[in-house]
Amino acid sequence: MPITPQRPATPPDEPSDEAPAPLTVEISEREGGDLHVTIAGELDISNLPELADPVGAALARTPKRIVVHAGGVRFADSSAISLWLQWSMSVPEFELRDPPVLLRAVITTMGLGEQLGM
Repeated sequence: MPITPQRPATPPDEPSDEAPAPLTVEISEREGGDLHVTIAGELDISNLPELADPVGAALARTPKRIVVHAGGVRFADSSAISLWLQWSMSVPEFELRDPPVLLRAVITTMGLGEQLGM
């Protein structure tokens, strides 16, 4: 289920002029046990491992808190929300910062706003 459809829908038989935004991920471990993850571009089941694998390795070092900076996310599907939910259950504190308006609305409607620290 697409979460933030910000590109125009194109019928299946017509090619799209707009290329998907590549996923970029930056991870930093900070003093005090915080793990900061900055995500930009489009996130879906096809590229989820590009995010899940490096963060999974960082989770092995048991951070106290994860802060996900999602302001640059252009598109996310339900696999992204599921991943963030898994992360939120693996640490004492979790915060999803600056998700796009539509993504925030979907998460809130699902009743996950508090769990995801919004």
